[in-house]
Amino acid sequence: MIRPKLLKTFSFRLALWYVALFAISATVVFGFIWWAAVTFMMRETDELIESEVWSLVEQNDERGLAALSMQISSRQRSEASRSNIYLLVDREFHYLAGNMRVWPRSIDPKGFPEWHTIPVTAENDPKPLEARVRVVTLFGKVHMLVGRELSDVLRARTIMARAMASGIFITVIMGLIWGHVMSLKLLKRLDEVNCASQEIMGGALHKRIPLSGSGDEFDRLAGNLNDMLDRIGELLATVRQVSDNIAHDLRSPLTRLRSRLELALLEPPDPASQRQAMEEAIAQAESIIATFNALLTIARAESAAAGSEFRELDLAALARDAVELYEPLAEDKNITLAAHCEEGLMVRGNRHLLSQAVANLLDN
Repeated sequence: MIRPKLLKTFSFRLALWYVALFAISATVVFGFIWWAAVTFMMRETDELIESEVWSLVEQNDERGLAALSMQISSRQRSEASRSNIYLLVDREFHYLAGNMRVWPRSIDPKGFPEWHTIPVTAENDPKPLEARVRVVTLFGKVHMLVGRELSDVLRARTIMARAMASGIFITVIMGLIWGHVMSLKLLKRLDEVNCASQEIMGGALHKRIPLSGSGDEFDRLAGNLNDMLDRIGELLATVRQVSDNIAHDLRSPLTRLRSRLELALLEPPDPASQRQAMEEAIAQAESIIATFNALLTIARAESAAAGSEFRELDLAALARDAVELYEPLAEDKNITLAAHCEEGLMVRGNRHLLSQAVANLLDN
């Protein structure tokens, strides 16, 4: 039995769409085959009737009406012509020969050969049968009807229609069963991903999405998600480490700053001493800011090294740019600054951090 949860899945709906599309395609193909087969059988029937008609017309032309009547009587008794229909009447539609006794009221001869489909009744079977007939008028004196009952054609058409309907029905059932099985398989894989995601969101950051080992699309997706989770874990570890470093390195300077300010409050009011305390506090705060910036720079460098911010850089060009930037300051201090760099010195790194490092060296 199909579960309601399964009916809501995209995979099952996709399977239904494919089944519907395949059923429509199969119906069109089977319908065309059925139409082609029935058309072929009807064409064969028409050709047999046409051949029979012109054979009788030639008999009438060569030997006359009496010979035609005898030929029709002979053929209607033949076992090979048991499905054939013959009727020969005069101008007033009086019976002359044939296995039909009455001229069909629905047929009004026009004087030229005509095709008709009429119901007929066999002598040993009162049930009406459908027949294909050809009507020919001979010299305006007699009318001849030659045909063939279509019970074999209709029976074959019905059998083919039932077989094709059964084939389409079996195709749809097999498609639904296969879609159900495939949807269960896909749903199981997706449930594994969802369960792992819920555990991770619940705090189990070490949890990873299991792989089936097949190397299919789901394994590749799970592998990418696991790599993403590993990267997130690394970033979280970096954040924790930076936080710990900041807390550790800034605890002492902040404590000293607080102690200095408390001492300044305890001292007698003196503008000079208060100014000195404020300047020392400012200097201490600048030291704290410098320490904080250094820690952030280190964290940024580590993050860039682990990420995708490193590029191939020309270290010589980077050094020349720094020297060009510091040349005006060097001239003001009567310092000669020149760069002698080896060409083609490539290094993989972060442009901003390397430029800052070179600038620090020149500053020192």
